[in-house]
Amino acid sequence: SAGSFTVVNDQIWDSDALPLANALFPELTKAVFELEKEIIRLTSPPLSGADGMERQSSPSLRRSPSTHCAVNRNAQFTPHVDSGRGQGQSVSMIAGLGNYTGGEILVEGKTYGI
Repeated sequence: SAGSFTVVNDQIWDSDALPLANALFPELTKAVFELEKEIIRLTSPPLSGADGMERQSSPSLRRSPSTHCAVNRNAQFTPHVDSGRGQGQSVSMIAGLGNYTGGEILVEGKTYGI
């Protein structure tokens, strides 16, 4: 079966109206945003100090955490542009979990494996 739903990071999303998926899948919601936080931490480039030593980048220089996450299972989409719903989305993060084949994404005409 296939499906798609959205969960919201209630730690940074300032609204009382959360999607039903947050209530149905609280452990998944928490794990999704904890995983994102760890990916951001691990992929932030180190900074070189004046002495030439590398230092971990400061949180203020890292990618901001997401407010929303789309969770997809066996989903196939026609080519489209993510609009960010007017929320200023400019950076997307995509992670593939589990055992599967395929899972490519096309970004500006170039195919990437996930």
